[in-house]
Amino acid sequence: MCECFNMVLKGVHFLPIVALVKATFMKTNKYFYDRREIAYQRMEEDYLYSAKVTEELAINDEEGRKYLVHPFHGRRGVFTV
Repeated sequence: MCECFNMVLKGVHFLPIVALVKATFMKTNKYFYDRREIAYQRMEEDYLYSAKVTEELAINDEEGRKYLVHPFHGRRGVFTV
Protein backbone atom coordinates (compact mmCIF):
# COMPACT_ATOMS: atom_id res chain seq x y z
CA MET A 1 0.00 0.00 0.00
CA CYS A 2 2.82 2.42 0.80
CA GLU A 3 4.29 1.97 -2.69
CA CYS A 4 0.95 2.98 -4.21
CA PHE A 5 0.80 5.99 -1.93
CA ASN A 6 4.36 6.96 -2.85
CA MET A 7 3.23 7.10 -6.49
CA VAL A 8 0.39 9.40 -5.43
CA LEU A 9 2.85 11.75 -3.72
CA LYS A 10 5.27 11.83 -6.64
CA GLY A 11 5.99 15.40 -7.71
CA VAL A 12 4.81 17.21 -4.56
CA HIS A 13 8.13 17.53 -2.74
CA PHE A 14 9.01 20.90 -1.18
CA LEU A 15 5.45 22.27 -1.11
CA PRO A 16 3.93 24.13 1.87
CA ILE A 17 1.87 21.90 4.15
CA VAL A 18 -1.54 23.17 2.96
CA ALA A 19 -0.57 22.67 -0.67
CA LEU A 20 0.85 19.25 0.21
CA VAL A 21 -2.40 18.17 1.89
CA LYS A 22 -4.47 19.48 -1.02
CA ALA A 23 -2.23 17.79 -3.61
CA THR A 24 -2.34 14.55 -1.64
CA PHE A 25 -6.13 14.67 -1.49
CA MET A 26 -6.51 15.44 -5.19
CA LYS A 27 -4.05 12.79 -6.33
CA THR A 28 -5.53 10.16 -4.02
CA ASN A 29 -9.00 11.04 -5.27
CA LYS A 30 -7.84 10.69 -8.90
CA TYR A 31 -6.13 7.38 -8.13
CA PHE A 32 -9.30 5.83 -6.70
CA TYR A 33 -11.49 7.39 -9.41
CA ASP A 34 -9.31 5.84 -12.12
CA ARG A 35 -9.34 2.44 -10.39
CA ARG A 36 -13.13 2.61 -10.04
CA GLU A 37 -13.49 3.26 -13.76
CA ILE A 38 -11.29 0.27 -14.52
CA ALA A 39 -13.37 -1.87 -12.15
CA TYR A 40 -16.65 -0.78 -13.78
CA GLN A 41 -15.21 -1.54 -17.20
CA ARG A 42 -14.19 -5.03 -16.06
CA MET A 43 -17.63 -5.61 -14.55
CA GLU A 44 -19.30 -4.64 -17.83
CA GLU A 45 -17.11 -7.24 -19.55
CA ASP A 46 -18.45 -9.85 -17.04
CA TYR A 47 -15.16 -10.18 -15.16
CA LEU A 48 -15.46 -10.65 -11.43
CA TYR A 49 -11.88 -9.74 -10.51
CA SER A 50 -9.10 -7.48 -11.74
CA ALA A 51 -6.89 -8.59 -14.62
CA LYS A 52 -4.02 -9.45 -12.27
CA VAL A 53 -6.21 -11.54 -9.97
CA THR A 54 -7.87 -13.28 -12.93
CA GLU A 55 -4.43 -14.16 -14.31
CA GLU A 56 -3.23 -15.49 -10.95
CA LEU A 57 -6.39 -17.59 -10.55
CA ALA A 58 -5.88 -19.09 -14.02
CA ILE A 59 -2.27 -19.96 -13.18
CA ASN A 60 -3.29 -21.53 -9.86
CA ASP A 61 -6.11 -23.47 -11.53
CA GLU A 62 -3.72 -24.82 -14.15
CA GLU A 63 -1.20 -25.77 -11.45
CA GLY A 64 -3.91 -27.42 -9.34
CA ARG A 65 -4.98 -29.69 -12.20
CA LYS A 66 -1.61 -31.45 -11.96
CA TYR A 67 -2.49 -33.00 -8.60
CA LEU A 68 -4.45 -36.19 -8.00
CA VAL A 69 -6.61 -36.41 -4.87
CA HIS A 70 -7.49 -39.74 -3.23
CA PRO A 71 -10.10 -40.06 -0.46
CA PHE A 72 -8.51 -41.33 2.75
CA HIS A 73 -11.53 -41.08 5.03
CA GLY A 74 -14.51 -39.81 3.06
CA ARG A 75 -16.90 -39.24 5.98
CA ARG A 76 -14.37 -37.11 7.81
CA GLY A 77 -13.32 -35.27 4.69
CA VAL A 78 -9.72 -36.45 4.84
CA PHE A 79 -7.90 -36.81 1.54
CA THR A 80 -4.37 -37.47 0.33
CA VAL A 81 -2.74 -35.55 -2.50
